[in-house]
Amino acid sequence: MLNTLYIGTDHGDVRIREDELASIGNADLKMLRISRVDLQRCFAEGVVLMQRKNPADVRPVASEMLDGKWIVILVRYSDYARVWYRVTLCENWNRIRF
Repeated sequence: MLNTLYIGTDHGDVRIREDELASIGNADLKMLRISRVDLQRCFAEGVVLMQRKNPADVRPVASEMLDGKWIVILVRYSDYARVWYRVTLCENWNRIRF
């Protein structure tokens, strides 16, 4: 199973898998409001936090704090959570209606 990180946005969480990291472009980063350095750091923190955890129970979510710093926390799954999968995020972002 691939390592995964969820980026918290105003419109729900965006899932990013390990094999997608290299293909994330500057436009994607701008829409997610995260730098590449912060994304890579958060991804690494998420991998560490998920050690010995069941991915069916919790998921690592990166959220931007009010001071602009990014943190990673483990969040339980919810049937009500809205998760956007990173499939051509840039192309579909403006078409999503919330």
